[in-house]
Amino acid sequence: MSALAPVLQSFFTERLRGQRRASPHTIAGYRDTFRLLLRFAADRTGTQPSRIDIGLIDAPLISAFLDHLDEPGMLMLADRGFASYSLWKAAAGTGAQLCWRMSAKFKLPVLQPLPDGTHLSQLRPKRKRDGDPITVRVVKYTVTTTDVDTGEQTCESFTLATTLLDPDAYPAMELAVHYHDRWQAETGIADLKTTMRGGPEVVCAPRHRR
Repeated sequence: MSALAPVLQSFFTERLRGQRRASPHTIAGYRDTFRLLLRFAADRTGTQPSRIDIGLIDAPLISAFLDHLDEPGMLMLADRGFASYSLWKAAAGTGAQLCWRMSAKFKLPVLQPLPDGTHLSQLRPKRKRDGDPITVRVVKYTVTTTDVDTGEQTCESFTLATTLLDPDAYPAMELAVHYHDRWQAETGIADLKTTMRGGPEVVCAPRHRR
C-alpha cells in the first residue's frame, strides 16, 4: 500500500465525515474526482492505482489532468486548495471558464470596481519570468448557515476569482450559487443567505436544504 492510501482514507473519514459533516453527495463527488485523477495518473505514469504515491501527484500531473478534463466554454469550479497562478494559467489556456475560491494568501487588490459590487484584479506570478499578470473578476461574499438541530449560526467569508469578467452577462449571484451547488460544502443547514460584501444586496435568497 502506498503512502497516499492512508492520507485519502483520513481525508474521507476524518476531514469530510468528521470535521465537515459532509453530505453523501459531497463525499461521492470527491470520491469520483479522485478516481478520475488516479486513473489518469496510472495511465500517465504506468503505475498501478494502488501503488501511486504522493510524490507522483505533482503540479505538472495536475496541470495535465486539467487539460484532460477541460473543454472550451465549460465552467470549471475549484476549491481554494487548488488555486495557484500556474494551475489557473494552464486551466484557462484550455478555453474553459474558471470560477475558483481563492485562499487568503492571494492578494487581489481592487483595480476596477464594477457596478454589482465585484471588481477586476490580477493574479500575479511569484516570478516575472513565469508569465504576465492575469486579469480576473473577484466576487466577495459571506455565507451565514444555521444548524437545523442546534440553531447555532456560523458565518464564513468567500472570495471567488473568475474569468467571467462581464457582470451583466454573468451575475455574481449565479456564480456564488454555482460554486455552492457544485461542492455542496454546507450540510444540515436551515437557511442559506449570501450577501455581497460592501452592499445590502442579497445574492442568494434564503432556502432550505435537507
